[in-house]
Amino acid sequence: MTKPPEVKGVTPKEVYQAIKSENLWEVDLDAEPKYVPWMFITNIIGRVLARMTGQGPFGPVTVKCTADGSLAVVQRGGAFDDYQKIEHNFTEKDEEHEFIFSQQVTRIDIFTYDGKVNYQLTRDAVKPYGAKIELFEDSFYSLDFFTLKVKATAVTFTEATPTRSKVMGWFREGG
Repeated sequence: MTKPPEVKGVTPKEVYQAIKSENLWEVDLDAEPKYVPWMFITNIIGRVLARMTGQGPFGPVTVKCTADGSLAVVQRGGAFDDYQKIEHNFTEKDEEHEFIFSQQVTRIDIFTYDGKVNYQLTRDAVKPYGAKIELFEDSFYSLDFFTLKVKATAVTFTEATPTRSKVMGWFREGG
């Protein structure tokens, strides 16, 4: 009887290659053909984690970033005539503050400079406040929303860094 052959393990070679494409779909990845037969699951997972998509009106759309790495966004609506800026410094934890605009706004920008703040929105001050939107230090949130009031509650507060918040409401003159 003969000895069985010695089994040798295979160590896959990993090749890192920058993909020269913004297109999500596989048709134009510009992968070098000599590496295609050896693409494994790690390549697929790496690409999925590196790309974000959003559902556009006609299918998926790749999310883009600016040169500094910030998310590039396009606001809906526009052609606003003016805005109203309201700022507030919270003096204690769990303090509530209502930002009340002088007229109905159709877009709001919410800034939290320090700590954490919960924001709640109400449409035209008719319905009760909705679910909380928690924003943490150095964060910004913008949405198209018809409102007259925004309620904010400080989640955190320290004497050294008061919790600062700002809300900007955008509107068109005459409605």
